[in-house]
Amino acid sequence: MMFSDALCALPAATSRPKASDAESHKRSGGVSVQEGIAAQLSEKIALAMTIWVLFALILSINAGIEVFLTLILIGVLVIRELTDSFTPVRIKERIDFFIYAFLIVFAVIVVRRVWEILG
Repeated sequence: MMFSDALCALPAATSRPKASDAESHKRSGGVSVQEGIAAQLSEKIALAMTIWVLFALILSINAGIEVFLTLILIGVLVIRELTDSFTPVRIKERIDFFIYAFLIVFAVIVVRRVWEILG
């Protein structure tokens, strides 16, 4: 078999799958295209957050834990806003969980600081 014969046979072997093929692929444990894109997006968001946390750590190395946690909150809020238009609801809910957690931590920091000033 020559190389050109193999190329002629290639389009038939790589034709688009039918809807029933996609459904059977998903039922058999495969990942749909949307889930694959969401997974890639989730990995990119996690990478961006990791880079931001390392950057925040470098910035706040002498400033204290309060500044570090506040910078992390700012990073989570920025990433949530930048990725809002093209992230699936499931990923938005995960990011929102971290936003709420860091908002609680931020509120504790603010209350502690106010308590120190007033006390």
